[in-house]
Amino acid sequence: MTPKSTAKSVEAAGAPLPSSSLLPTLGRIYQKLTTRTYLRWKLPGSACLALRYLHVRPDGAEPGVMTATARVPRQTMTSIVDNLEKRGLAKRRPHAHDRRRIIVVLSAKGRRLAQEIVDDFLAVETAALAGLKASQVDRLRGLLTGFADGLAELKQS
Repeated sequence: MTPKSTAKSVEAAGAPLPSSSLLPTLGRIYQKLTTRTYLRWKLPGSACLALRYLHVRPDGAEPGVMTATARVPRQTMTSIVDNLEKRGLAKRRPHAHDRRRIIVVLSAKGRRLAQEIVDDFLAVETAALAGLKASQVDRLRGLLTGFADGLAELKQS
C-alpha cells in the first residue's frame, strides 16, 4: 500500500487526518510487519511480540508482565499463550513461590521459531534501511525513540 492509498482509505472512512499525522505511516509499517508474520508463520503480531519477549527471557515470564509489554488485555494474552501452547511453542510452569501464579517459557521449538522471527525482522529492517546513510539511520532511531518515549509518558485515559 502506498502512502497515497493509505491516506485515501483513511479519508474514505470519514476520518481525514492532517498531512502532519504519522498515523498513516505508522499504520503501513505495522500492517506490513503483522501481515508478514501472519503469512509466513500463521501468527498474529501480538503472538510474535510474546515470542520475542520470551526469547530474551530464558527463565520465562508471567502473563501479566507480558501483557504490559505487548500492550494487550489480560484475556488476550491468555489467548495468545493458549495458542502458543497448542502449537508446542510455549509451556506454562508453576511459579516457584506462589501456586496461584504461572510462568510461561518457550519450548525448544518456540526458541527456534522466535530466533527465526527475530532474524527475519532484522533482515527486513536492514533491507528497508539500505537506502539510507548511517547518519540518517541514527537520526531516525533518535526520532523514533523520542516518539516512543513521548507515548510512554502519556497517561492512560
